Amino acid sequence: MRLRLPWRHLALCGVAPGRRATSSVPAGVQSFVPASSTIDAHALERLQAFFSRATRLFVITGAGLSTESGIPDYRSDGQWEKQGKVHWLVTQNVDALHSKAGHQGLTELHGCAHRVLCLGCGAMSAREELQKRFAGLNPGVPPCKDCGGILKQDVTFFGDTVNRGTVQFVHERLVESDAVLVAGSSLQVYSGYRFLLAAADQKIPVAILNIGPTSADHLTEFRVSARCGEVLSVIQPH
Repeated sequence: MRLRLPWRHLALCGVAPGRRATSSVPAGVQSFVPASSTIDAHALERLQAFFSRATRLFVITGAGLSTESGIPDYRSDGQWEKQGKVHWLVTQNVDALHSKAGHQGLTELHGCAHRVLCLGCGAMSAREELQKRFAGLNPGVPPCKDCGGILKQDVTFFGDTVNRGTVQFVHERLVESDAVLVAGSSLQVYSGYRFLLAAADQKIPVAILNIGPTSADHLTEFRVSARCGEVLSVIQPH
């Protein structure tokens, strides 16, 4: 089986006994990724077993993926979604990496910095389009083309609240799932943490893959402290 990452390809036939995941982070971005110990075969096998048991996986991602600068495409050329393994993906990031990777079942919980939202009428446009208008109107600030309202990035900033409809939609996807994976998030922000509380109430098993402790460690089946790219690149979608 071949798993795609933006910076390399790996031909894998399962995790061999005693195998350790090795660094998959480009040299130029090592400084952005926290130090972590090398994950051992036992931790890999335990996480692989968790993935293998799941049939409708609910995934929450955070900055731990983005810091590796090019998220690992653990769909294995679409096999994760084709097999129905990943039921829904929720990201707290606003950088559009998951949508660029081609994920279909995706909720950007905090919005996307590549979109612009009109605070007056709700019209949505591309950030790139607004940048062109900035260049043409500078030093003025362009208003919404539909109603003349104030524009802002379609992002939930600190102090803002996530749209209620989005939260309800994600809760509904969680109810449909049979396992939860948290990848690269410490869950210190309630907007994502709330879904771990809900998963615990619904007795949905949870695994966390993150460097360092998280706010939901007490709610999980187990936690693996390692880099997401190194681990997800050797996990099989079956």
